Amino acid sequence: MIEYVKIHHFYKSALMRSVRLILFGILVFVLLYTISSGGTPKFSLFVFYIFVMLEVFFHFKIVRVILNI
Repeated sequence: MIEYVKIHHFYKSALMRSVRLILFGILVFVLLYTISSGGTPKFSLFVFYIFVMLEVFFHFKIVRVILNI
């Protein structure tokens, strides 16, 4: 249980929130740039979906364990 609290504390720190926000912005920019340049955004969408899946996983697995203490 202590490990979950450490992960949660690190994940909710200001540094990690900033990194996640910047990464999200970069991924959206690359995705929109790929679409506007006429290319197929297969790799951009793949990386974006991986990022979203990690965020959802964290929310539903780690935070739920923390809140049920």
